[in-house]
Amino acid sequence: VLIAGFGDLLERTWSHGVHHKPNGKSALWNHIKYYLIHL
Repeated sequence: VLIAGFGDLLERTWSHGVHHKPNGKSALWNHIKYYLIHL
C-alpha cells in the first residue's frame, strides 16, 4: 500500500514538476534515491 501510494504521489509529482522545471527530473531522482537508500 505504501509503495502504491508512493507511486501515485510520484506520478503526480512527476507530471506536475518536470514540465515546469528543467531540473525537476534530476531533483526528483535525487529524492527517489534518497528515499530508497533510507527505506
